[in-house]
Amino acid sequence: MAKRGHEVHLIVCHASLGEESNPINENFRIHRLLVGEVARNFAQALLLPLRLRRLIRSIAPSVVIGFLDKAYILVLASCIGLDIPIVASERTLSSKLPINVLWSFLRSALMWRVSAVVGVCRASVEALPPFVTKNRVVIPGPVDSCSTHISALGPTRVVAVGRLSYEKGFDLLLRASQIVEAKCPNLEFILIGEGPERRNLQNLKTDRTTLLGTRSRPFDEISVDDIFVCPSRFEGYPRALAEAMMQGLAVIATKSLGGVADMIQHEVNGLLVSPEDPRALAEAIQRLISDPTLRKRLGQNAKKIREVCSTEVVVPRWEALLQSLATE
Repeated sequence: MAKRGHEVHLIVCHASLGEESNPINENFRIHRLLVGEVARNFAQALLLPLRLRRLIRSIAPSVVIGFLDKAYILVLASCIGLDIPIVASERTLSSKLPINVLWSFLRSALMWRVSAVVGVCRASVEALPPFVTKNRVVIPGPVDSCSTHISALGPTRVVAVGRLSYEKGFDLLLRASQIVEAKCPNLEFILIGEGPERRNLQNLKTDRTTLLGTRSRPFDEISVDDIFVCPSRFEGYPRALAEAMMQGLAVIATKSLGGVADMIQHEVNGLLVSPEDPRALAEAIQRLISDPTLRKRLGQNAKKIREVCSTEVVVPRWEALLQSLATE
């Protein structure tokens, strides 16, 4: 948005975004309310809504966006009495994430104030509580089609990218790898990411599986002949899957709750398998390994995802929504 001439202010409340971060351009500014040790000071945290309110009033924005449930609840609380449109952005399935009684009460009490709710997929909007009736809009998460580059050469491997957490389902992929190994003993499995499930995954992996850890450019580790797997139990709009599809990789995903159903049409631009079913996942992997023609066709069709979620498509949709709210 800043590159399109709009003034953008990013308010960081609980993050370690470094002071060395470079601004996108002169229209973009970062404000830090709580950083590092201060963020862990309970007394300071209690004052956060007041500090946020003071900052928002000083900026005098046309629209305020809160990303993720706790962030937009905080924004709604801070903006009580201010005549500013507020957008609540749901990045995943809020119904699947734990939220304590206090936050749940605040959401129920404050959501009347929201001007629009933007979900990254149909499921994220449909999962909203029934009392949220205002202006529900689906806009996928933007993916820069020029930011990802993969190698043109390399043996076919199975790759997955994401945080090593329970909802991502990497344990299901590793159980599938144990089944696949009997028929494809030389097939490599590569997991890129870090997270709390690493120890459990280490215990499940075979000798043909590598946990690479975090990479700043994960797709530099991937070749065009690789098979990309998204075994999640639930998702919002999985960015790594969208990036893989943009690059023309053959993809397999579970029919999980969330945005995968918006992205993949079975047998057209990818394969869908039942969730929580390592055997079905293994069969889909074996099918793509044994059928290069199918891999190529699915990969070519997958590239069309850019027509839905590339920044060139998504940013104008956000721009139109925000301009309409600002002029109401």
